Amino acid sequence: MPHGLIPRLLLTTCLALPITANAEIKPGEPQELRDLHYGEALFQLYQEAYFPAIVRLLSARKQGLMQNYADEPELLLGGLYLAYGMPDTAENLFNRVLKTTATPEIENKAWLQLGKSRFRRGEDPAAAKALSQIGTEQPIDAKDEKQHLEGLIALKRNKPTDAVESLTEISGGSEWSLYGDFNRALALLQSDQSTAALEIFKTIGDGHSDQDNEEIKAIRDR
Repeated sequence: MPHGLIPRLLLTTCLALPITANAEIKPGEPQELRDLHYGEALFQLYQEAYFPAIVRLLSARKQGLMQNYADEPELLLGGLYLAYGMPDTAENLFNRVLKTTATPEIENKAWLQLGKSRFRRGEDPAAAKALSQIGTEQPIDAKDEKQHLEGLIALKRNKPTDAVESLTEISGGSEWSLYGDFNRALALLQSDQSTAALEIFKTIGDGHSDQDNEEIKAIRDR
């Protein structure tokens, strides 16, 4: 998976709560101070500065500045641990969120993150099981990410038909659509449908745009 995609993976599950959320303000804890810590962590995430972002969130948590953001910072922190190469720590955090959260929205996000963690550890059946726990009410980006991940798991498990089915469900205008199309073509090749696969590869290759970033260009040039 392209390295530059990681911030978007994390933000898919961590930006549903606005930085300026209307949380109850406690005496001595200005809203601006809490927003500053959370906002700086998100900025560092955009810069792929994962360790400074982790330090920022841990510091804010220790000072009690993240309480009014519920479990969103914990999910972000877990995603940062995952990106930084600490999957065990990330998984422990996601499991803790699942035990304490009271909302289906947060549960869905935690299961998605847990699925990613297990997939990156090569635990494909466990990853698939985590993804199966996700409810139907999801933001489009999160749903598309789930479909993409399910497609990758099916590919690794030599189930190309299941992979094609999952990857076809990705929204056409989604940032996941190009990755989904590429992997769908691989799944078609795996199932001996080379003509259909080559048509997809050709469409991808012919779709060059001045707006393409480096990772998109790399996919189109394969």
